[in-house]
Amino acid sequence: MLAVKIMLALLCQIGLSPAEYDEINKLHLAEKITAARQTLLQMSSSVTSLTVAGSYYDAVKLDFADGLDVSGKYAYVTSVGNNSFTIFDISNPESPTEVTTIQDSAYLKSAKGVFVSGNYAYISAGESTSGLAGYLTIYDVSDPTAPSLTGYVEDTKLAGALHVSVSGKYAYVTSPEDNRFVAVDISNPESPYIASSIQDDTNLYKADGLYVSGHYAYVTSHQFTETAYFNVIDISDPAALSPSDMVSLGKPEFIGGDQPYITGTYAYVPATSSGPATGSLSVVDISDPSHPSFVSTLSDERISGADWVWVTGDYAFIGAFYAHRLTIVDISDPTSLTVVSSLYDETNLNNIAQVIVSGKYAYATTLSAKRFVVIDISGFGLPSSNTGILAFSVS
Repeated sequence: MLAVKIMLALLCQIGLSPAEYDEINKLHLAEKITAARQTLLQMSSSVTSLTVAGSYYDAVKLDFADGLDVSGKYAYVTSVGNNSFTIFDISNPESPTEVTTIQDSAYLKSAKGVFVSGNYAYISAGESTSGLAGYLTIYDVSDPTAPSLTGYVEDTKLAGALHVSVSGKYAYVTSPEDNRFVAVDISNPESPYIASSIQDDTNLYKADGLYVSGHYAYVTSHQFTETAYFNVIDISDPAALSPSDMVSLGKPEFIGGDQPYITGTYAYVPATSSGPATGSLSVVDISDPSHPSFVSTLSDERISGADWVWVTGDYAFIGAFYAHRLTIVDISDPTSLTVVSSLYDETNLNNIAQVIVSGKYAYATTLSAKRFVVIDISGFGLPSSNTGILAFSVS
C-alpha cells in the first residue's frame, strides 16, 4: 500500500492532466503501479520532445484520411470517405500545402492504401464488403499538379483491398474481405492483371498489414479470436503463388494484427487489441523465414489501438489509433521493449492511422481528425537520409 501511495504522489508531482489521472485511477492496483512507473520513465527520459510541427485540415478531402506515402518533396494521402487521394508539397514540412486532389467514386471508392514507385501511384480501393469487387488503381504522378488515371484491375479477389506494396514488376495487395493475398502484374501499367493469389480463411482471415522485402511478403491477420497469425510468404515466383509458399506463426499476441515493419532479422508487429484498453508491439525473429519465431511483446496503454509502426535506428514509431498518440518505443534490445516518449493530441491525432518517418519529421494521417499531420522528432537524432519509399520496399 505504501508503494502505491508513493507512486500516486509522484504522479501528482509530474503534472498529469485530470483526465489522465482519472484514467489511471480506474486501473487495478497492480496496473496503477505499472502505469506510474512507465509514466515516470517517460517523463524522465532525455529524448521526450515531440511536437506537432504542421497540420493540414480539410473536412471533405481528408475525410477518414488513411493511406500515406512519402516520396521526395511530396506526400500522398488517401481519403476513405471522399474516394480520393491528395498530393501535398512538404518541401516545408511545417507548412504542408495541397498540390491537387483526385476524386473518383468508382476507381477510388473507399481509397485506402497508396504506394508510390517511380512515376506511378498505386492505390488500393474498394468497400469493406465481402463479395464486392475491389480495385488496384494506377495513376501517373510524374506531374504532381495533374495526375492522370493510367490503368486499373477490378476483381472480387481484391474485395476490400487494403494495403499495397510494390516490388519490381508486381504490386502486392491484401484483401481482408476475401481473406487473400494478391500479386498483380504491373509490367504494363495501362493493363495490370492478377497474376496469382493465396486464399486462406484461417491464417489470412481479414488479411491486413503487408510489408514486402526481398523475396518475401509479410502479412498479418486482423482477426479477434484466441489466435491470430503473422504470415511469411515466399514471392520468388509471384506468378505462381500457392499455399505451400506461406508459413504462419499463430499467437494470441497478434490478435488484431496491423501493419508490420521489417528491418534486419526482425519483424515488428503492432496489434490493435491485445487486451482491455491496451495495444501491443510484438517482435518476431525472421532470420530463417521458413521458421519465424516469437521473441517478445510490449503491451501499453500509450499504444492502445496500435495500427501502424515505422522503424528507424533504435526506435519504433507507433500510430496508436485509440490512444490518439504517436508513441516511440526503444527497440535496441528486441527482447525488452520500452516506451520512451509519447505525444497525445486529440485534435490533431484523433484516430491516427498511418505513420512514415523521414529525416527529422514523422508524417501521419488521421481518420477522425481529417488531417495530414507533421510531427517534429528532431530530439531523436535520426539519420536524415531515411525516406519512406526506400525504407519500405526492396526491389
